[in-house]
Amino acid sequence: MTTIDLHRARQDLTGWLGNLGMPTEVAEAVVDHVLAAEVVGRRSHGLRLLGWIARSAAAHGAEEVAVEVREHGTVTIAAAGLPGIYALQRAMDEAIRQHEAGRHVVAVAVTGATGSTGCLGLHVHRLAQHGVTGLLVATSPSIMAPPGTATVVLGTNATALAAPVAGAPPLVMDFSSSAWSYGDIALARERGEAVPEGVLLDRTGAPTTDPRDVVEGSILPNGGHRGWAQALLVEALAGAAVGGKVGRADGGDSALVLSIGPDAFGGSPSASLRTLVGQLRDAKPGPDAEAAHIPGERFARLDPWPTAVEVASSTLERLADAGGPALDR
Repeated sequence: MTTIDLHRARQDLTGWLGNLGMPTEVAEAVVDHVLAAEVVGRRSHGLRLLGWIARSAAAHGAEEVAVEVREHGTVTIAAAGLPGIYALQRAMDEAIRQHEAGRHVVAVAVTGATGSTGCLGLHVHRLAQHGVTGLLVATSPSIMAPPGTATVVLGTNATALAAPVAGAPPLVMDFSSSAWSYGDIALARERGEAVPEGVLLDRTGAPTTDPRDVVEGSILPNGGHRGWAQALLVEALAGAAVGGKVGRADGGDSALVLSIGPDAFGGSPSASLRTLVGQLRDAKPGPDAEAAHIPGERFARLDPWPTAVEVASSTLERLADAGGPALDR
């Protein structure tokens, strides 16, 4: 692991992407996101993504998202091939803006994004920080086969939800519909590590633990038919319902954001969740003396924003190989 200065890393990385032709606003959104992912320990969605995103940086120079505000708190965002991370940031901006204008329930659809949508938990965490409950579902490139087959149809289609908790950090849940996310498998491949059984199939449909097989093989759903059902749910909501791609069709990734304000239905969601979190903390440990997991606690590392973070040396080497700046200077 190597410690990097976050302020200098942000400057160097946004400058690098800008020099490649990426608009400043887009570059800043992408860099801020991947650095935040490193801070909260989601390294599969951190700096390792930049080499991939940088390959198409020049193509984004003249592109701009098209935002249309419709009736009843619905917003559509046509990403025009811009990075999914940036498109989802714009979606969160629009949702927050609608709530500030008095809307209780807001839906934002995103279509035509490219590259990674990043760590979905980071996106919805922003909503919870503004006092609203946020649900985000996003499609991704086809890499997962239906149970019992060897033909990829759907992506690892992820779901994330964040909700404010009175007097405590928000709850944040972020999970793909596959046994492992593509990013985690790619990280294992970069490290030369095997993945557990039950994660991958090779191109013939046979089980494998070699992460290199993900290129021509497929990722298994999480929990068999349950994970596959989640992937179908995401495809219906974030694909078909918003006019995005469905199945193996072309058209980039798409997403649906549903945000619910604290006064939408007359309840006290943050107070209710404070009670729930208290019950989780008070739960009696089991035989292994483990406390109940409260998802989202890692996001408290973002406030206050740290001055430095430890990054895998191999990640910095791959960034340098892609032409990126040396962050360990």
